Amino acid sequence: MATNPAIAGMTGEMSMLNGLTPIGEPYRIGRWHRDLFARHGYVHELGAAVKRALKGRRDGPRFVIYGRARSGSTLLVKLLEQIPDIHCRGEALHFGVLGPRAHLNRLADLRKAPVHGCKLLSYQLVEVQRMRSVGAFMQGLAEDGFVLIHLTRGTLAQATSLSVAQQTDRYHAARESISSRAPVRLDPETFVRQTRMQLGLLEMERAALAGLPTLEVRYERDLLPAEAHQGAVDRICARLGARSQPVRSPLRKLLPIRFEEVVANADEVREAMLRAGLDDVFDEAEAHRHGLDPAAIAAQ
Repeated sequence: MATNPAIAGMTGEMSMLNGLTPIGEPYRIGRWHRDLFARHGYVHELGAAVKRALKGRRDGPRFVIYGRARSGSTLLVKLLEQIPDIHCRGEALHFGVLGPRAHLNRLADLRKAPVHGCKLLSYQLVEVQRMRSVGAFMQGLAEDGFVLIHLTRGTLAQATSLSVAQQTDRYHAARESISSRAPVRLDPETFVRQTRMQLGLLEMERAALAGLPTLEVRYERDLLPAEAHQGAVDRICARLGARSQPVRSPLRKLLPIRFEEVVANADEVREAMLRAGLDDVFDEAEAHRHGLDPAAIAAQ
């Protein structure tokens, strides 16, 4: 039984989450994510509705960056913010709102540049907005003219980054900052549950986007190598009809690439993962380290 009953006993793409347990986020009475009740989201939603009524529409291209937490969305937003034609917000649905789809359209109408966008984290749609069908929501956004950018990252690195960030409460570092990171000890069984939850979210994302036109951005290919940033931004700008220009990463990577360099008890955690039948995530990570496409390898 999931901590949040909204992701148990569901059908369609949401069935990918049945029986999984969100890890590391605070819940009220063990059932509701605290951000569902935050006043900020509803106040912001009301303010956007009032401004939209007073100012009217401002048409133009609109997009969402959609993916799991710790998949590089903050870096991608900061890269796109350097393009004058693009106004890219952060997590537009971080807090609960009454009408998520209408809210995103109002924000797009209030754009500060010819192209407007924001990022949506999949856990927020499920645990905070408590959607019964993310697929129906994405279909609605596509009908509204949103370009859907699906951002993915290898699950081992993504789940490790999320677990370490939750444990250390440190998520990003500016390029100019100087710091060292000692390996972090993770509870093996908790990490197994974290990995299963993140795999479920990824499967749900893919199922929700099935049949819809999407622009794929892969962390390992497009964001991890600094020399790939410009090409990724150019590709997105071309899809959105925005004029591209040179960009520079404002963030410095916090974690090294190898699992053993990040996790102090890596062998112990790896053994727990293997017992749980999750050895595929290590194979995927090894393929990424060598610049290979895990999906292409699996298809061979």
